[in-house]
Amino acid sequence: MKRILPLLIWACFTPLSASAQCASPIEDPSFLFQPSSQVSGYWVGEGKTGINQNPSKNVWLGTNPQRATSQNENVRTVVGFPRILNRVDGSSVEPRKYPQWSAIRQTVQLRPNTNYTLTVSLNTSSEIDNRNASDISDGYFGVRSADQKVYQEMKFDTYLVRNSSRKLTLSFRTNDATTYNVFAGFWAKNAKEWIKIYEFRMSSYCPDTE
Repeated sequence: MKRILPLLIWACFTPLSASAQCASPIEDPSFLFQPSSQVSGYWVGEGKTGINQNPSKNVWLGTNPQRATSQNENVRTVVGFPRILNRVDGSSVEPRKYPQWSAIRQTVQLRPNTNYTLTVSLNTSSEIDNRNASDISDGYFGVRSADQKVYQEMKFDTYLVRNSSRKLTLSFRTNDATTYNVFAGFWAKNAKEWIKIYEFRMSSYCPDTE
């Protein structure tokens, strides 16, 4: 009788370099730790900005504080607007010339020569208050260098925000530098434009160090 020997199969596995998503370098990404209506902490406002505190928080950038902060929201946002003064007769006067820039930014530390994805969740004045507000046409979000020069950015308007389900995404690759600034803002053409920002997110893949 022939002996049937078991067939032994040896599998040789070469360890592959695995990677996992790194923790986001953005601090207070949803503005939950903003203690007042002033933009503070890790975030810096440019132009006229503020924090909604009802009932949670969000950030405004734009033009009309009464309209931007009166909407009933369940999350915090950042919004911005040029300041509006009231006359004695109750009408409003816009003391600043247009267009006017409003934005929010945060300094972040990133790994050199690495791919990142930056996402911002926001809404515009005409989407929230379509009877009393104007469409945004000149918005920008992205990444600046340490000295606030634009490194990579995306231009947006009300229609792009609407068609992207109120989430904008930008992919970029760092150079040899490690300090950058994430930002979002827009040029207001009049006092009927404003933006609410709900959250920033940044993701990348970290090489396995084991």
